[in-house]
Amino acid sequence: MIFRTLSSVSLVWIGLAATALALPPYPEQSLPELDALLKGARDYAPSVVAREYGVEEAIGQEKVAAAMRRPNITFTLRAIGTYENRDDLPENKTRLAPDGNLTGRQPLYYWGRLDAYRNMGKIRREQAEVERDRAGKEALWQIRQYYLQYLLSRKSQATAMKGLELADKQLAAQEDLAQAGRSTEQRMIEVRILRQTYEERLTTAQAALLRARAALEDITGQPVDEQLGADAEIPAAAALTNAELAELRSKILAPGTESLLVEQAELSLSLEKENFRVISSRNKPAFDFITGAYQDQIDSYGSSKQAFRYYFFGGVQMTWNIFDGGETKGHKISSLARQRYNEIQINRGKSAVNRERSYLLGEVEQSMRAMQTRERSQQLQQQRVALAEKQMTRNEISSQELLRMQIQAEEAQVSLLEARVNYIVGLSKLRSELYGEPQIIRK
Repeated sequence: MIFRTLSSVSLVWIGLAATALALPPYPEQSLPELDALLKGARDYAPSVVAREYGVEEAIGQEKVAAAMRRPNITFTLRAIGTYENRDDLPENKTRLAPDGNLTGRQPLYYWGRLDAYRNMGKIRREQAEVERDRAGKEALWQIRQYYLQYLLSRKSQATAMKGLELADKQLAAQEDLAQAGRSTEQRMIEVRILRQTYEERLTTAQAALLRARAALEDITGQPVDEQLGADAEIPAAAALTNAELAELRSKILAPGTESLLVEQAELSLSLEKENFRVISSRNKPAFDFITGAYQDQIDSYGSSKQAFRYYFFGGVQMTWNIFDGGETKGHKISSLARQRYNEIQINRGKSAVNRERSYLLGEVEQSMRAMQTRERSQQLQQQRVALAEKQMTRNEISSQELLRMQIQAEEAQVSLLEARVNYIVGLSKLRSELYGEPQIIRK
């Protein structure tokens, strides 16, 4: 079974205790189904599972690199049979000659090469962990996004079905009025057009719901039940205050803000520096301590019997690659170029991360303003419907006008929920970037 760092992390809600901000909660705090999907991603999300295997591979390679400093012992055993036929001897001669060799080797001095190999193994493991964490953060953000979009699609479908139901009722009422001679063909056509519009919207909403469900299954790696989100509501979200927005801007521009992207580039630079140490040691002598024993079987002096012979040895062995035709020099040039490239990538990465986070904050502000605008619009639509219902009882407006107002109010509600989803998703991603992901905490 895979050793999972992700499955051993604490999932206690830590919020933003380390900051003075009181930002809106993450959506999963009020959506148990979403919380279960996020926790299940540690074991089922394909992107996270694949990166976890990468961590396991890097751990194995780290152990391989560490073993290069330790002594190793080898043992060989042979049993060779010979058959000798000579014209000057009356009998043929056969012999079985077993021999064995036990050799121990301990690296002594490699000009820092063995330390560099060990460090490179450690850095590669850290790189794999960073990639795993990046994949995990991306998966969690996408699960939040797709789940809320799934809820939004369910709401859009419900709104379309309600509009279609209202249109059907209105059409039936107009048909009754027409039979009584109290309705016109023009009104009938208007209601039929309205019904056709909502029938098309229902078809579109059902297709969007299927796509959202497929996307959620793909990112979570788990089957999504058709009843998922049936009783869930998109949570309300309070708008950020000016103080909170200022704090977020300050956090984005603050030096030392962590970024997995920059951390990966810094690890690549450290890895290349260790690789340069390995390259630099290639043309220098390497020293090992060698010891062992050897045993074979030979003819005994003055006798036809076989005698066993034993050797014991020990000492220092030097291996020196004196000249390689300039190969090491070429490797050094390439390594130094890669180091300079990684340094540039680190600087570019820091600037890019700040730009992306500033852009993300801008999107959050825009979606927040859109949410506030649509909240006011939705309230006005509800007030208008309430007023229209009173007017309807006094026969001051037609039933078609009331129907349009009711449908427009439902559409305003869906539009508000869409803005709210964009705001919640964007803010959750920004918080995860700036303060860390509460669902996956590195050991």
